[in-house]
Order: sequence, then C-alpha cells, then structure tokens
Amino acid sequence: MGDFSQSSIRSDASTGGLCHSGGMTEIPGIKVGHASDFEALTGCTVILCEGGAVAGVDIGGAATGTQELDTMCPLHVTGLVHGIVFSGGSAFG
Repeated sequence: MGDFSQSSIRSDASTGGLCHSGGMTEIPGIKVGHASDFEALTGCTVILCEGGAVAGVDIGGAATGTQELDTMCPLHVTGLVHGIVFSGGSAFG
C-alpha cells in the first residue's frame, strides 16, 4: 500500500493542485510491466487496473498514431478499462 498521509502529499505550484510523491505502482490495484527489444528498437508497456478504472485521454500533436482511444473517453459505453498497452517503435508496430 502506498503512503497517502498528508506528509506524503506536496503542493504543486505548477498545476495549482496536490501531487502524491509516490509512484503509480503504489496505488492499490495498479500493476505496470515493460519489455524492450533493443535490436528491433521497440518495446511494450502495460498498465493493469485490477478492479477497472475510468480512463481519460488528451491527444496532443498534429500527427498522432492512435488506435481505439475513443474507448478511453469517460462517456464511452465501456465505462471502465482494465488495461492499457503502449507498444511499437513506429506507426507500423
């Protein structure tokens, strides 16, 4: 379990809000894994939300290569996501 006491939370002037000083994996029910292939210059990162989570996304830039990000909209019919995968090394995988 992460430390969510007041002493572990700091004020972040740049965002005007509060930020937890711990890492993402300190949140109960969140698991993160990663694998890299340095010969092929590619990799894969997976974030698992064991109990499901409401997702949100902000797609910035002019030439984004995204697939099925509309499912991460909080108003989407799926409601919850149980995992997110970041993969590839190019637009072709």
